[in-house]
Amino acid sequence: RLVVYEWCLGTTPGGADQQPWTSVGGATQACATELDLQDGVTLYSSVRATDLGGNRSDVSTSDGVKIVVFKSRSF
Repeated sequence: RLVVYEWCLGTTPGGADQQPWTSVGGATQACATELDLQDGVTLYSSVRATDLGGNRSDVSTSDGVKIVVFKSRSF
């Protein structure tokens, strides 16, 4: 049985340069705020789990999402 989930965000698959590995306990969803996202960068989320015996799973990483920043125009 899994006990603790951790997740991170990075600009490379498995990377954690945007958000370090963060525990969410037994929760299966999480939210990140106040990220410094740059236009054109691909952001990847990764997750891993640790069971009661302290065994850590392999890291699973998303396919990535390309960040597009829309700039407002003044008229």
